[in-house]
Amino acid sequence: MASRGGDLYDNFIYLRDRINELFAEREARAARSVSNDAPAWVPPVDILETPQTIEVRAELCGVKQQELNVEITGDSLTIAGVRQSDVEQGERLRRAERQFGPFRRSFALGVHIDPDAARARLANGTLVLTLPKAERHAPGERRVDIE
Repeated sequence: MASRGGDLYDNFIYLRDRINELFAEREARAARSVSNDAPAWVPPVDILETPQTIEVRAELCGVKQQELNVEITGDSLTIAGVRQSDVEQGERLRRAERQFGPFRRSFALGVHIDPDAARARLANGTLVLTLPKAERHAPGERRVDIE
């Protein structure tokens, strides 16, 4: 008689995954119930520094350029946008691991930025911001156009 240990293991892994999904869904609902402004997801970001620039790389797979907003105020950077769901009407979602909806990330960079020389490009799901350092604070809020 063949061993059915593999089936038991597969069932255990399935059960573990379902329990993890339930807890993740509960946490996301709780965060949204506290505030309607709560972000639905948080994209990962790396911030690098050279002597002349700050470079920010944000993982934004599935976010369209027109759904993004990048603003600089003094030494602060804000990246905000929306990732729209691509689930079509009539499709039944059997497993959901990707997150959709609005997001907002703000960072105090600790150095003055020249917002007029800032560059942003979105390619292959990664937003890359190149922010030249400045000697003085630039007053006001500036939007950065994305290439």
